[in-house]
Amino acid sequence: MRGARAIDQKIQLLTGNHIVIAIDIRSSSKMLEYFKDHRKPVDPYIALIMAMKHKIDEFPGCIAYKFTGDGWIVLFKKQKTNGSAMLQFMEALSKWYATHSSNLVKQMDLRRHGLTFGVDDGWIWEVPPGFFEQTEYIGEPIVLASRLQAAAAAAVGESADSDYAAFISVPCFNGYFKGIASDAVRAAVRLGKREDDDPCMILPLASSAGSAQVPNPTA
Repeated sequence: MRGARAIDQKIQLLTGNHIVIAIDIRSSSKMLEYFKDHRKPVDPYIALIMAMKHKIDEFPGCIAYKFTGDGWIVLFKKQKTNGSAMLQFMEALSKWYATHSSNLVKQMDLRRHGLTFGVDDGWIWEVPPGFFEQTEYIGEPIVLASRLQAAAAAAVGESADSDYAAFISVPCFNGYFKGIASDAVRAAVRLGKREDDDPCMILPLASSAGSAQVPNPTA
């Protein structure tokens, strides 16, 4: 019983309110298929992923929590960030990716490429090593941000040659982005297996190739 209480106290000491940003690299599967089909080393893709993590680590208060196979889940502690800083993070990462992925995009002749983001905020538990092999984070905002990112990727679809957009939960948008993200539009998207659509805000992000088009999730 004492051990269980000590574990609970240790976890509680590490918890707090966070903003979660789930990031997806568009057409990552097609990139990997290209390396497999042409029997080429996957090193350029791995180098791009690792350079992207180093870029993420440059932003203050940012934790590159987990690589998901085709992107990253990133955490910001609420008390260490604001809407302007998060918008700058997504814009800067989009511009960086557009530049650093350009050789791969040209080599593979990818029509769809870019980054999509899902953003939510709320209470996160940090589970220290000992329970898992490494530090893990659990909480509904991680799940919802991931679902918003998936909705963003699906909504972008075939609509543009290069798209960079963020799908942000309405409470998170109202708390952090309202007043600074005038290009955002309200939409309804299907998240996971829910029967009803959920409202969210879609925010186009500028890349080095220009501003992204606002995708229509109902198209």
